Amino acid sequence: MITIIKKVADVFGSQLKEAKVKNGFSLGKAVIAVFVALLSFGNANAQDDGKNMEDSYKPFKFGAHLKNMHLWHGFQVQSGPMVATNLEYTSRDSKFTLGFWGGASFASSGSPYKEFSTYAVYRFSDRFFTELVTHNNFTDIAASGVGYNSWAYDRATAYNFADLNFGYNFDKISLYYGVILFGQSSDVDRYADGALVNGSNLVYDANGDLTDSWTQYLEVKAKLFEKDGATLTGILGGAWSFHTDNTFYTQGSGNIINVGLALAKKMSLGNYKLPVEVMAMWNPERKETNLQLDITLF
Repeated sequence: MITIIKKVADVFGSQLKEAKVKNGFSLGKAVIAVFVALLSFGNANAQDDGKNMEDSYKPFKFGAHLKNMHLWHGFQVQSGPMVATNLEYTSRDSKFTLGFWGGASFASSGSPYKEFSTYAVYRFSDRFFTELVTHNNFTDIAASGVGYNSWAYDRATAYNFADLNFGYNFDKISLYYGVILFGQSSDVDRYADGALVNGSNLVYDANGDLTDSWTQYLEVKAKLFEKDGATLTGILGGAWSFHTDNTFYTQGSGNIINVGLALAKKMSLGNYKLPVEVMAMWNPERKETNLQLDITLF
């Protein structure tokens, strides 16, 4: 384990040095450096470990989900029907994945939901993984009057924000911890007095300058019931910041924001098994409840 972490750190360090990153994670080059580091390590590791693997290896795959709404970390991101798709590359040893995730609503008027995210995952084992994700929800970009650039990370205008996440799976319990590294600034100008309610990782400090809240999120999932191919899972999630008064998710410095139950089962359609999940979610802080239907098409 120590050797693996050292290899990742060495590759990341060299990429970060080449990118000449300044001010911590305030520049988009930092994200690019991490992605390149993970990709380099994943490819090298695949070449070393994949020589004796079977030739049935398929590096690329795609998928699609049909949902009545889109819930994420206690948020109702999209209130109406939408489709989510992903395209990804996985190394021969299945440890490294680089992918793209996109969501789009069926609405054609108003501000249709549109999102494009990039992610890199490294699996240390079947139980432990880390991932870096850059989220880019540009639903209302036309109404904002801000020039749009998919790969922009400027804190004054960009819609992107990045988080670093870690996950560990026990037999019946899984833990997920994430921290938003920088962004998102696009919501700041919606509040003339600068008092953000939530929805942004940025806040104004005592000098009137934008600063990152370093929002953190912890989620616990537990399998409560399993029978006849059906699995009932309990969900509990909370968010906090150690040095700001509000976070990306909460109105205060910390709160429970995600309480839910999810029932998953594969439904038979002829000879095809269709994975279906229904999730009931309650956000205690916002006093909001939602019921999401998620159908895995392929």
